[in-house]
Amino acid sequence: MSKGIAISSSFIALRHAIGARRILLVLDDVWKEEHPLAFKVGGPNCAHVVTTRFPALASSLSQVVLTLRELDEQSSRELLRTLAQESIEPFPEQTRALITTLGGLPLALQLAGNHLRREGRYLQPRRIAAAFEHLTNRSERLQLVQAYAPLDSHPASSHGGASVSLHSTLAISDQHLSDPARAVFYALAALPEKPATFSEEAALAVACCSNEALDELTDTGILEPSSGERYSLHQVIADYARLQFQAQPRERQAEVYRRLLDYSISYALSHQDDLDLIARECYLYRRALDEADTWGFHRSFVLLSAALATYIRVCMIYAAESYMARAIELAKEMDEIYPHPIHLLHERTLMRLHQGDCAMASSLAEAGLRAAKEAGDTKALQLFTDLRGIEELRLTNLPSSPDPCGGTPFATRTTREQNPL
Repeated sequence: MSKGIAISSSFIALRHAIGARRILLVLDDVWKEEHPLAFKVGGPNCAHVVTTRFPALASSLSQVVLTLRELDEQSSRELLRTLAQESIEPFPEQTRALITTLGGLPLALQLAGNHLRREGRYLQPRRIAAAFEHLTNRSERLQLVQAYAPLDSHPASSHGGASVSLHSTLAISDQHLSDPARAVFYALAALPEKPATFSEEAALAVACCSNEALDELTDTGILEPSSGERYSLHQVIADYARLQFQAQPRERQAEVYRRLLDYSISYALSHQDDLDLIARECYLYRRALDEADTWGFHRSFVLLSAALATYIRVCMIYAAESYMARAIELAKEMDEIYPHPIHLLHERTLMRLHQGDCAMASSLAEAGLRAAKEAGDTKALQLFTDLRGIEELRLTNLPSSPDPCGGTPFATRTTREQNPL
């Protein structure tokens, strides 16, 4: 008997056996449009639920598509507590950080929770703390394994066996990408992950790719469309992409980060007068500044810090002042970087004044005076001279001061809470 006849006979026999019974058939992790057709064996009283990781495939299979979002923080905590039991109770900060890292992904929470339960079975604080530390390692998180019974084997079971990891699950999607889309996927690891979003313009510039490659990543569920022409990359998917990206030659990695910095500097300079547009890309700027310092792209670090200095000061993002301080330090070692150090010193002086730290503000003003004298910048010299008596000024009476680089000052705003910078 031919294979086609055998399948047809089995189909008819199964349909006859089901008859008029009410059965819900669940097909998990479908990859191709024709696969669910083989399971349409139920009668008129049967229903089907099909799950797939591919949004485009879901739309082609049914007019009714439900997108399963990741768990929120509360639900993630409850799942983790159920799995890890009382072992996590003495570690609230580590638990919160882990939940953020895993981004509400049920499989990731399950793997992490099981790991914490195993290591915390004797409730020894040292072992539990070590287990949490283990989970801060990107590679270790992705390699955590969940065993399955042979008949319950997961589609992503490693080597056809009965275990699954986050790495093996994501590797399946990775292997089905075209070569251009895969290269873009890895390059997008340079961009910030959720909860951040990034513009299509940023993705195209950093990955140096076409819209078609982004469309392929979106259709396979790797890249999530956000509002407007923006995207997001889930934390766990970003972890996987970064591991692959870091395995590439350093020259390739450096090239991608240079494009990230070039784009960030260009965007910040082009939108200096629109604080809302600047704020929308704050996650991008933080990633760019961190990588610039890591890779030794010091000139780019100074240029981007200077482009953002007024925004940081006006929005009173005190946590980001360290970037300005680092840029001033780096600028001392460079030639032909004027007037950026003077601009940074001026903005830091005003920022410290807003904080009420008049002693530091006065010290910064003195440093600005010296820099202005060395540069022969009479305009900046006058500005810092006016600020020399800064200890005696009250914050509420401080007059608006123009930007020494010629920019238009912004009105002071309230602090932006949880600003990533």
